[in-house]
Amino acid sequence: GLAPAYVEPVAQALTALGCTRAEVVHGAGGLDELSFAAEGQGAGALVDKGEVELLDIDARDEAEYYGVPVIPKDALRGGLAHENATALLSLLESKAMDSAYEHAVLHNAAVALFISDRVDEGLDGWNLALKALRGGAAKEALDSLVAITRLAP
Repeated sequence: GLAPAYVEPVAQALTALGCTRAEVVHGAGGLDELSFAAEGQGAGALVDKGEVELLDIDARDEAEYYGVPVIPKDALRGGLAHENATALLSLLESKAMDSAYEHAVLHNAAVALFISDRVDEGLDGWNLALKALRGGAAKEALDSLVAITRLAP
């Protein structure tokens, strides 16, 4: 994942390249994504209209905000490609509800929806992502992507 020392320089580079809104993160526990992992402190930088705001990201505070438990980072450890694909399909088919994996996906989607101005706050993004995930829209999007890529020469 992105080391904490690189969060601000990457955010500054995005600003210099004309990016108007983004968030750069170093996840708690050294993960390369936002998580509710108890180990370590996360770091972030919010890019907004040419300004960079540094953020301290505390997994415990984030977990409390979203109403989910703090987890050990090993709860998100990936595996071999086929194992990760199986885990993703389970998630998309609502077979991993309320798991650490689902919470991590919803957390990152919520922030992405907030950063892209689709929602006004993280909880709204969480709820929108939850609806897409459990309502089948996320699985339909993956199925469409797979179908399109199979058409490519």
